[in-house]
Amino acid sequence: MPAIAGAAIAAAIVGASSGAAFTIASAAITAAIGIGMSVGLSALSNALLGPKKQTPGGGQYDLQVGSDVPRTIPIGLVSSKGHIVYWNVWNDNNDRAQLVFALADWECEGLEYVYVNGEKFELNLNSEGDGKAEYVVDGYDGRIVLRWYSGRMDQAANGELVARANPPGRWTANDRLAGICYVHAELRHAPEVFPGGIPELVFVFKGAKLYDIRKDSTAGGTGSHRWNDVSTWEWSDNPAVAEYCYRRGFWRGSELVLGMGVGPYDLLTDYYIAAANVCDETVSEGNGTAKRYACSAILTADVEHRTAITAFTQAMAGYSYEKAGTFGPIAGAAQVPVADIVEDDLALGYVTKWRAKRSRSELLNAVFGTYTDPENQWGSTAYEPIRDETWQAQDGGERLASEFDIDSVISPYQARRIAEIRLRETRMQATGEITVGQRFMFLEPGDWIRFTNRQGGERTYRIARRRENEDRTITLQIGETSPWVYGIGAQPNPTPGTVLPNGPNPLTTVQNVQLQADTVIGAEGQTRPALHVTWTPPDDPGVDSVIIEYRIQGQPATMTHRDDTPEDGEAWITQDVLAGTDYEVRVTITTTPPRVTTWTPWIAIQTTNQYVVLEAVQAQQAIGDLRDFLDELQSQIGQDQTGDYSTGLRRELLEDMEATVLAIVGDYQSDLTVSKERRKAELGLLQEVSLVYVRVGKTEASILQEALARADGDSALATLLSVVEAKADQATASGRMYWEASAAPSGVTARYSAIVEVDDNETKEAAGLFMEVVPDGQGGYTSRVAVQSDTFFVYDTADGVPKVVFVVGTVNGVQSVGINGNLIVDGTINTAKLNATTLSAITANLGTVTAGKMQSPDGKFLIDLTNKLIRIEV
Repeated sequence: MPAIAGAAIAAAIVGASSGAAFTIASAAITAAIGIGMSVGLSALSNALLGPKKQTPGGGQYDLQVGSDVPRTIPIGLVSSKGHIVYWNVWNDNNDRAQLVFALADWECEGLEYVYVNGEKFELNLNSEGDGKAEYVVDGYDGRIVLRWYSGRMDQAANGELVARANPPGRWTANDRLAGICYVHAELRHAPEVFPGGIPELVFVFKGAKLYDIRKDSTAGGTGSHRWNDVSTWEWSDNPAVAEYCYRRGFWRGSELVLGMGVGPYDLLTDYYIAAANVCDETVSEGNGTAKRYACSAILTADVEHRTAITAFTQAMAGYSYEKAGTFGPIAGAAQVPVADIVEDDLALGYVTKWRAKRSRSELLNAVFGTYTDPENQWGSTAYEPIRDETWQAQDGGERLASEFDIDSVISPYQARRIAEIRLRETRMQATGEITVGQRFMFLEPGDWIRFTNRQGGERTYRIARRRENEDRTITLQIGETSPWVYGIGAQPNPTPGTVLPNGPNPLTTVQNVQLQADTVIGAEGQTRPALHVTWTPPDDPGVDSVIIEYRIQGQPATMTHRDDTPEDGEAWITQDVLAGTDYEVRVTITTTPPRVTTWTPWIAIQTTNQYVVLEAVQAQQAIGDLRDFLDELQSQIGQDQTGDYSTGLRRELLEDMEATVLAIVGDYQSDLTVSKERRKAELGLLQEVSLVYVRVGKTEASILQEALARADGDSALATLLSVVEAKADQATASGRMYWEASAAPSGVTARYSAIVEVDDNETKEAAGLFMEVVPDGQGGYTSRVAVQSDTFFVYDTADGVPKVVFVVGTVNGVQSVGINGNLIVDGTINTAKLNATTLSAITANLGTVTAGKMQSPDGKFLIDLTNKLIRIEV
């Protein structure tokens, strides 16, 4: 492989001098251009600073030198100075030079024209074939010859480079640059032609060949394109086709050259085909016609994927949609609405959100920017600014402008068309969120619909997002659109923008906030608790939205609800709201321009206990229907033997069905009620609750388990609760176990408790065990174990008979718990364990007694063993 030009080349270059031919600057293997021609040192110096990251556009403005150059794939018609990879001089006077410029790491279509020292020149074709071509630059009397190699994997070595290598062997037949698109420039020295030294060359060429799924007959299209055969691919500047190839990735065998490497199953083929067809549509442009959308972008491996995707979506005035981890583009064009939806079509039990206007921060009445201009040597040129005086008047006379650069477009007409589409989109202000039933299951992101409601009337919307709910309803986020956005018809429903208030006292928060515990009622008896927040609609157009924070009382984690329609004065919150739970709520606002805002005080309330899911209602109805059916069957059969049998069968069937259905519904309803993941881990609180419940007649059995993990940056808490309960008539038996571990700046604690309890409505009794390790308040820890029980016994493994250790009784006349004396082991009590002023016994065999004195209670009989004295007083 030939040496890569780098810093050594730049160091070997010397100043220009007329009349001198090409020379070798040193005897080193690395060749350099002598004083006959010189390369602009500023260009080389800039290149040596490292590759420059830039938004993908159609022009590469810097000559790249060195080995640290990212892989490159150009899309559409582009211009590039390339990456210089080889220099060489030869001939008797060293008046011939060879320069090799790598342009792409993929097979490209062909050269179009070239800039020499900033001036555009056409190319005269000498020969072509097998992915290569030779051109003579017009106007230079044959002194600049360009040889194009398209970058095929099987391309042959450049014979001229091999033959003219100086010294021989610097470029060999093995140096094919397989898979690299490059230009070999051959220059013949003449001082009068090149008075400034080596000219600056900029190559304009058609970039990478792309796979178009529309042209693959094995993938639903028509044609010979095959994904695994690059030789069947063709040049294209279609943004949707380019995005498809970029997402799937440009592969060379098992090596990903550039792109994302997404599998074909994760790409929405229908979306790509539809978008590609829109891009290829013919529109009027200037004095002729052109494709609706075309793309020009030089993609490099050091550009983030989302930046590359943006280049494609910008070029087609479109959007990139995701559906369950799959992707597809929507090109900017008017569509026919696929559904008509009215308020009667909305699913019950869901809050409908709708606002008529955007916040001031989202509005524009003017846009300006640049595009890549081939007529300006592929530099950035401003397209004609777009402004609308009527919209400016609607916005209070203020110019609301934004800069919108479209680097991946090379047509001023297309750039202005895209900018105008984006500007008009901001004037389509109505947005909303609606939930519909299963008959609208076919709706997808990007579809247009007509939606009629009381606030906005009939309008056309684009579906931005789609979410399937557990009850099989579909929630849609929608934004207003119109064919007018794409230049068809008049603007519908023009809505005045937001005028800033002139008053001296703009609002800092909403006024008269009220909080109600309410219930949202859905179809077929479904209900769920809701927080209904109301306020006085702000008479301040600068208010964009109302921000509501809510939390369970005593819990640190808060949840946030944003209401973008402050003018309606109310919001319904059902997300993560539990039944029969104490909540607190506070409210503030967001504004444009930003101002100092404040929170209202916390307002507390308890939510309702009404929570019924559809399955519970249906189960109750099914059980009722079964009862009615069996009652009717019994009345028809009568009370004979057959009737007795039917009565027993009725009871068994009914009880079995009721137990089964209620067990299933109990699980399902409990899961919905507590929402197994009602707090996301990002909020620092995760709680899981499960309940199993069975009832047959007047007997019930249930198992409840609740796990809680919470962390807020300063402290952490983990708890686990298990409860079992059984009921029959008026009697209840239950058991509870609880674990707790907490860590905080004040210390760490660990607790465990287990309690069993019975209650037959006359007698209530419980037994429990409690253990904990807690801070002792002096920098250490203390542990405690407590037992709640009438008796405490242990089993003897020898005979299996329980031995009572502690008994409830009196100690010194006081009710207490004492040790069972029968459990004292023989020989385990000695004098060290005795300390008493009196000792009483009926009989005692004391053996030898050693003592100092022995005395009667009245002191009249004394035996002094120490002094050998006996005294008796009468």
